[in-house]
Amino acid sequence: MRVFELYIEGGVEYMHAVSIPFIINLILVIFTIVQVVQKKTVNKNLMEAGRHLGGLALAVGVLGTTIGLYKGFGAIAASKEVIPFELLWKA
Repeated sequence: MRVFELYIEGGVEYMHAVSIPFIINLILVIFTIVQVVQKKTVNKNLMEAGRHLGGLALAVGVLGTTIGLYKGFGAIAASKEVIPFELLWKA
């Protein structure tokens, strides 16, 4: 599967909310590495902002997963068709 298809399947509203902090964190990491290589002082506020963005991305990811499971189990409960137990364990 291509990355774009996985992105769409993940739910665009949640994937955007996880991807944007990831990209910002990536930029902050690259900026910090450049500062260390140039032997400049590392701004602690930028590192703290990266930590908060990472926590936000984690929280949104967990929320999206929980909502997806809720919708999936709701669809299974609303289904009129009974799924055989043996079919569930065939991988």
